[in-house]
Amino acid sequence: MNARGEVINISAPQWDPYDSYGIVACQLARHLTRMGVTVNALQLDGQIQHAQQDAEVRAAIGHPIRPSLGGLLLGYPTEFTARGYPLLTLGPGVAVTMFESTRLPDGWAEALNQTCQAVVVPSAWLVGVMYENGVRGPVHAFPLGVDEDYQPLERREDRPYTFLAIADRGERKSWFETADAFVAAFGKRTDVRLILKTRKTTALPRLANRNIEVVTDDLDATGMRALFARADCMVWASKGEGFGLPPREFAATGGVVLATAWSGSADDLEAWGWPLNFELVPAWPNHPRHRGLGLWAQPVKDDLVAKMRWVATRPAEAQARAAEAPAAIRRLYRWEQFAAQVWAVWLGAVEDWEAERCLTSTPI
Repeated sequence: MNARGEVINISAPQWDPYDSYGIVACQLARHLTRMGVTVNALQLDGQIQHAQQDAEVRAAIGHPIRPSLGGLLLGYPTEFTARGYPLLTLGPGVAVTMFESTRLPDGWAEALNQTCQAVVVPSAWLVGVMYENGVRGPVHAFPLGVDEDYQPLERREDRPYTFLAIADRGERKSWFETADAFVAAFGKRTDVRLILKTRKTTALPRLANRNIEVVTDDLDATGMRALFARADCMVWASKGEGFGLPPREFAATGGVVLATAWSGSADDLEAWGWPLNFELVPAWPNHPRHRGLGLWAQPVKDDLVAKMRWVATRPAEAQARAAEAPAAIRRLYRWEQFAAQVWAVWLGAVEDWEAERCLTSTPI
């Protein structure tokens, strides 16, 4: 698509390339710039440029702001209206957003209907959630991308069989359930290990089992690849996902993935992972603010235990199946395709907005 000479605003809650919306913002800036679009990076507070951003992203967003109205709104929709976004309220808007349970927080649908000509979500499941919660649309589902740095890795055989789980979003990532299932499946066996990966901002309690390791470093793509190389299987027992990027990244390296077969994690799961059974339960039951937000998926412990035991006792068979996943990941999840799809929605939103202005400004 030839977009030479075009300018677009991208407003994100952060441009941190380690965080979900930050990853999306940086990748949109990278690939829209490659398409010839000038990207204005907007944020009401905080640091837009981060030391962790690579040189291409820093160049894409480091120039002076150029005139443009409207743009892409990333993040929680209620922030679009509560905090202003003055450049965006004067022109068309396209929201790029996501959620993890069946009921949107209060005000989300109203904010999307008020500020946006279209909504982009990263999974087919979320299209239904948006419409069922009163979003008038149109709502488009485009999968996110997996960075090409995630290629098949050689994994050592002279170490314990190692599971990996992400634990940086509290109870939603089901890290406790994963650790509990690991202990139930293997006890204190020394030939099996579990790594819980969190961030410096998320503290986990000390665990008595010496075969459970907690990694608290903030890791870039190089660091994550090194971590992935230490693990044979990722346990993604998440209760709810807008998309679920880490398990797809792990699958791209040829690792075995056990993933909850619900919400964004379920899209194309048969092509890159093994499904985990679940039951729907009230979402965020212990959260001080998130109450009444519908349902999400609780992993079934017996199924999780059985599948962890299966892959650990039949590693060659599990690995042979996982070897087919990298090709599927390359085919299904490309950042350049995501950026092009979002750009096409943006161009349509501009046309709709301009047509609406002509209609409302024409004398009867």
